[in-house]
Amino acid sequence: MAPTPVKLLHVEDNLAHRRLISHYLSNIKEMNFDVYHADNEESAIESFQNNGIQFVLLDYHLTQGDGLNCLRRLRQIDPLVPIVALSGVATSEIASELLEVGADDYLSKKELTRDGLAKSIRSVLSRVALVKEAGGVEWSDPQYGMEEWLRRLCDSFLARMDRPMIQILDDFEDVAKQSKVTVWRLQQAYTKICAEMNTLRHEGQPPAEKCLRPLLLEILLRVFGQLPLHPDS
Repeated sequence: MAPTPVKLLHVEDNLAHRRLISHYLSNIKEMNFDVYHADNEESAIESFQNNGIQFVLLDYHLTQGDGLNCLRRLRQIDPLVPIVALSGVATSEIASELLEVGADDYLSKKELTRDGLAKSIRSVLSRVALVKEAGGVEWSDPQYGMEEWLRRLCDSFLARMDRPMIQILDDFEDVAKQSKVTVWRLQQAYTKICAEMNTLRHEGQPPAEKCLRPLLLEILLRVFGQLPLHPDS
């Protein structure tokens, strides 16, 4: 089967990273990428409007212009085009901001691999194809918008939940049930651990209790079968 042609816009002002991404893209054999380059916000918008772009890789930091604002403008032009944002500064705040503005996925340049980029591109293209096939759904519909955000969140969460992590959760669930831990004791331990982690967090990093809240909720559901209403449960 012939590779699928894809017109891709790579917004990046670092020549070395452009070459690295081009190399990674060339290894995705089922797609033939026609890559357009832009090194600033204005040229990115111009290229997007003039070249029938089907996919965007967007650097968060641009020497000229603003990657975040560029993302907003691209979303105003086309609410559906797949956009994957990349950043050399990997923080949960930046990732959250990019996803909130409209990125379909976020990748850290420091942890970027050929397989990781390929997986993200395939996942995003597949998701957008499903949305297009649905047809008749307005992006402005609040309920649909909520479902899209939930889908992105689920995709992102699953991508980071590897087998060792699931095994640790399973083991902890067994230990907690055997010890008949109470919600109060669990909360007390959680608060203590978060306080210790906060002393080590980097500047600008969100508090540990905020980042780990999904983990706490998962533990509560596993151990108690529901979210307990009373601290002495």
